[in-house]
Amino acid sequence: MDYGRMGKISGFVSGGGGGGGSDVDDKVFTEIPYNAITIYINHPNLDIGYIHLVNGGHPVIDINLVGYPGKILTLLLIQGSAGNSLVSFSGIFRFPTCLPSPVLTPVPNATDYITFMHNYASNLYDCIGFVNGFTV
Repeated sequence: MDYGRMGKISGFVSGGGGGGGSDVDDKVFTEIPYNAITIYINHPNLDIGYIHLVNGGHPVIDINLVGYPGKILTLLLIQGSAGNSLVSFSGIFRFPTCLPSPVLTPVPNATDYITFMHNYASNLYDCIGFVNGFTV
């Protein structure tokens, strides 16, 4: 795995993109605090992001990247030891009618994968894959 392509994922406790947040640069694994309201994906070369959801948090995932045609982004959403974390996605992410909102596996330490491709015409990240249910 090319760890140089891992990126910056930030968890902010205020929705305004500022104070009280935690930035993590070039880490393979990012633990987002349970009270994070928004998780911002900021690294322009990010291909794979690992997000560890702890203490039943319910963050919104957002992205601050200028996309390019065909850009692929895969997120691994890992439940914490308590499980039952939920996520939602900002309007920059678009889901097909067959999957209007992905439902994460609520089991502790479970992993779900979701993949997006940047659609240049709409300037949105379209969900092109979701696989859930990987448990320990």
